[in-house]
Amino acid sequence: MDTTYWVEFVKSDDTSDTIIREGRYELRHLTVILNCKRIQLFGIEGEYELKYAIYLEAQGSSPSENRIRIYVE
Repeated sequence: MDTTYWVEFVKSDDTSDTIIREGRYELRHLTVILNCKRIQLFGIEGEYELKYAIYLEAQGSSPSENRIRIYVE
């Protein structure tokens, strides 16, 4: 079984962050996505440029989960 990550694709402006897509991705697919400069998200019109990604550590009493937030423009 491959390691999976919960991924949020976020479009950010000066005042807020908007999640435009979220879901679980296997590590082998995520490495391909993170090496792209531009990406088209299925079901969402347009092409997005990947800006940066951050790893979010689990907080609170919930079980630890691999989470990544990818900022796009």
